[in-house]
Amino acid sequence: MRDDGVVKQQFDYSCGAAALATLLQHYYGDAVDEAAILKQISAWGPATLSSLSAAASHFGYEARGYALSLEALRQLRLPVIVFLHTGNDNHFSVLRSVDADSVALADPSLGNRIYAIPDFLQLWTTRPSRHYPGRVLVVLPRRAGQAGNPDFMRPIPARFGGLTLRPFQP
Repeated sequence: MRDDGVVKQQFDYSCGAAALATLLQHYYGDAVDEAAILKQISAWGPATLSSLSAAASHFGYEARGYALSLEALRQLRLPVIVFLHTGNDNHFSVLRSVDADSVALADPSLGNRIYAIPDFLQLWTTRPSRHYPGRVLVVLPRRAGQAGNPDFMRPIPARFGGLTLRPFQP
């Protein structure tokens, strides 16, 4: 269950490619793997929201980065790639759901994880803006009628909601 619906990263630098592969495979049902995405972003250097957007475009998707508030994250009805900062490292993960107390991530390094809101905000706050503290990449298909898998957006089980879990350690 820990890794269900998650493409695990194969290299210490491939979290962005694995996060995009997770979204394309498990939400949109497109058989794009981490290696194919790494090949697309290798010309750009380390993964960034821009290089992931370019890779998504190559595979037939429209992708845009946004600075958002936690309240805006709660209103999303599709998974997005979240940009996190852990210690001295940047990291990408896929947001599955947010409720009043918790955030569920499909993380390419750790698998499925649930964080209390304060713990998530420590990782996600990467901008100096009080109103828009974090960044996401929204990925949408260009093909008309291609819908996402609603089962990917799992509700957070009540027994885990708001738990204080140990800090993220990639």
